[in-house]
Amino acid sequence: MFDTIAGLPLHPLVVHAAVVLLPAAALVVAGAALWPRFRRWSAWLPLLLTGGAFVMTVVAKESGERLATRVSGSAALGRHMELGGQVPLWAAGLGLAALAVTWWTWRESGLPLLARPEGGEVPRWFRLTTMVLAVVMALGSLTSVVLAGHSGATAVWSPIVGG
Repeated sequence: MFDTIAGLPLHPLVVHAAVVLLPAAALVVAGAALWPRFRRWSAWLPLLLTGGAFVMTVVAKESGERLATRVSGSAALGRHMELGGQVPLWAAGLGLAALAVTWWTWRESGLPLLARPEGGEVPRWFRLTTMVLAVVMALGSLTSVVLAGHSGATAVWSPIVGG
């Protein structure tokens, strides 16, 4: 299932979606946690982007593991697989932060398709915890996707162009 599509390895095709969606989700989640006006405007966006990013990171990881069975291994490939395996974990953590931000938005402002509840005050401890969680998960997600992507590019291109 995660091997090929139209005769081409799936991994290089889907990895680009993960590389775009995860940083976008990280920026949106952190922005929504820290900036009240953006939080109200973004509504469901942090949760939707993070969900898509998580799915794509899992597909990229699984397809990468399938591709690894077809190519000769190297230390660089091993490092890439190790780093790539961490990306979905950071995406899941970012998903928890997105869920907290979305709940916060719902409690304070309401959300499209979901009426604002009575007594929408969000406790200070929850707001602060969500801000910290969002920033930490966003930074971790950005770092993990950059390190995995760089190690993958190094594993593929260093033998070809020298380096």
